[in-house]
Amino acid sequence: GTVTLYTALPDTGSGFYTVLRQILGQELGVAYDEIKLEHWSTDDVAFETGVGGSRVTHVAGQAVYRAAQELRRQMVTMAADLFGWPEDETGFSQGQVTAPGQAPISLGSLVSRSGGLLEAEHTYDSERDEEITVFCVQIAEVDVDVETGQVRLTKFTSAHDVGTILNPLGHQGQIDGAVMQGIGYALTEDLRYDEGHVTTLSMGEYKIPTMPDMPELRTVLVESESGGPTPYGGKAIGEQGISSVAPAIVNAILDATGIGMMEIPVSSEKLFRAMEAQRTGS
Repeated sequence: GTVTLYTALPDTGSGFYTVLRQILGQELGVAYDEIKLEHWSTDDVAFETGVGGSRVTHVAGQAVYRAAQELRRQMVTMAADLFGWPEDETGFSQGQVTAPGQAPISLGSLVSRSGGLLEAEHTYDSERDEEITVFCVQIAEVDVDVETGQVRLTKFTSAHDVGTILNPLGHQGQIDGAVMQGIGYALTEDLRYDEGHVTTLSMGEYKIPTMPDMPELRTVLVESESGGPTPYGGKAIGEQGISSVAPAIVNAILDATGIGMMEIPVSSEKLFRAMEAQRTGS
């Protein structure tokens, strides 16, 4: 009863391999640990344009979902042929092929009796004009030391328009990671150049945020009735989590100081100089 899923998508660490296995397991009634996922090149499986645009659970998820539906149809036809069951009365439920008055047969038993492998392939192409929207609201709360220009992010609220959440732990991880990256983008991470050469030579100079820099984080999930384009009505959660973090922080600094910083990262030195210029009128 082992199922193998082949894809040309590389694992980027966002957790979508887990979600694809979850979708396949849900449709075939197979335990998660009984599903293997193998990364093949596009020489071996259908061409894939890659990871990006918060599209993977939508596009790859639909491909997996529809390939699983095809496998279910094959199993129903196979069982009807093997046992003489009426095909129009034969169905598939919870990993078993069933028919009225007959003992259900599992996927593994059916494939064993057939003496071969069952295979299905599906290529899903999202329509370019498909109406897909997600909304996000980010609220930053900051303390600013007017003597030094030091900014301390005290609380951050991240609200998202969602559909069905397929993997709650991974979904929240996407939000947490996006907020953390956005904080670095807004306040600390500085890649400097001089005459075309990068002068930020180490992570110590680049200054990514660490856990002490993480504020109190509050997540608000607003589930839309219409759902989204992924299997089971999920919506994207990738890029939307990071795109408005820096603007929210900069606007919070504006609210606290009356100064609109036009360059990020907003270092304490930059903000101190801006406050000094405001005080002296220069």
